[in-house]
Amino acid sequence: AAPGLAALFGSVAAEQLWFPGAALAKTPAALKGAAAKTSVGIKPVSVGYDEWTTDLSAFGPPAGPLGGAVGCEDYAAFKPVIRSFIDGIKSGECPPWARDATRGWLLREEGGNRVMLTILVPAGQAQKDGLAFFIDSGPKANPFWKEQAWLDRTEQIQATASVGFLIRGAPPPNMTGRYFGQYRLGWNGRKEDWVPLFVSKEATDFHNSVGIPFSVAHEIVKAPGNTYKTKAKTGIEVFHLINSKAGGDAMNAAFDPNSPFFKDEKRYVGPYESILWKIEEDIVFKA
Repeated sequence: AAPGLAALFGSVAAEQLWFPGAALAKTPAALKGAAAKTSVGIKPVSVGYDEWTTDLSAFGPPAGPLGGAVGCEDYAAFKPVIRSFIDGIKSGECPPWARDATRGWLLREEGGNRVMLTILVPAGQAQKDGLAFFIDSGPKANPFWKEQAWLDRTEQIQATASVGFLIRGAPPPNMTGRYFGQYRLGWNGRKEDWVPLFVSKEATDFHNSVGIPFSVAHEIVKAPGNTYKTKAKTGIEVFHLINSKAGGDAMNAAFDPNSPFFKDEKRYVGPYESILWKIEEDIVFKA
């Protein structure tokens, strides 16, 4: 099994996480042509067609990302607030749902003012309780959000928790300075039936050509606080690690219901949501 998710979950030593150099050096023939056509600034990669897995049993209990994208009018005022929360997770002085976080990323939106700390927590009650933190209206609203002067209230909070079920490739030891593309869409079927489309030759060539060395696909948790609503049977969330902003822009352009990857597959259902994030900080909470 590929070791990528272990790097995210922090369940094994760092020296055990990476593919041998020969494996990462493989360049599919189709990629050579695709890479030659890439735009200036894109940094293609060569993840092999077989470098993915849905058998995540070696990486511990099910887990996945939890986070909420929020508008930020004053980043300088936001930083001490989020720093206090990060330090609280490290010390254990944090909400119970965050105490078992293994890793996190402080993210800042490219081309917008949203910010997010996404943390990896065990699947189940921790994710559901964490989602409730992001409720900002109604009888169950968290008063925290009314108290934050840095918050841009014109931006609706987008909060999700999801459980990993597929990994592709492997991450670098530290992702700071790179980009995360966060993508959500509905799939009117089982996630197992979606996997062959995601790891197809065509999809792999494209992901390589725009510089995506590592991806994790997740099933979105349905619970109060989750803002992603789809009429499809399954909500899917993918985090792509992307080597450059140019690659992220190319990926975002392809994440469209009219693109060749989606338009002829009737099981894809909207809404299509995407955010390109700059990784400000890659944080290890528990090795």
